[in-house]
Amino acid sequence: MQRQIRHFVVLAMITLLAGCAVSKGQAFDVSYVNKIEPGMTTKADIRKNLGEPHSTTLSSKTEVWTYQHFRGGSFFENVKGVYGAAPIKAEIDTLEIFFKDDIVKDYSFKRDR
Repeated sequence: MQRQIRHFVVLAMITLLAGCAVSKGQAFDVSYVNKIEPGMTTKADIRKNLGEPHSTTLSSKTEVWTYQHFRGGSFFENVKGVYGAAPIKAEIDTLEIFFKDDIVKDYSFKRDR
């Protein structure tokens, strides 16, 4: 009886994991990226619309805020991809914003698939 319960629990866990999508990092509003205006948009504007950055660095008097979000397929889709049955579906959004004196100097957005 315990063996059957154990098999049921394992099967239930596999079923639940099969439908779960993988996600890492905080999602940010990609539609806001086109509204960023170098020379006009402030740190406060960015923080209000995108939240806190994933990381910050300082280089040559320029502060860089990085926002990054990873989305992948379900656990089952990724396992199939590992064994060659289907490609692994993943998407990474990376936004880097360069500030000088609390104003956006420049930015770059990249979506990798």
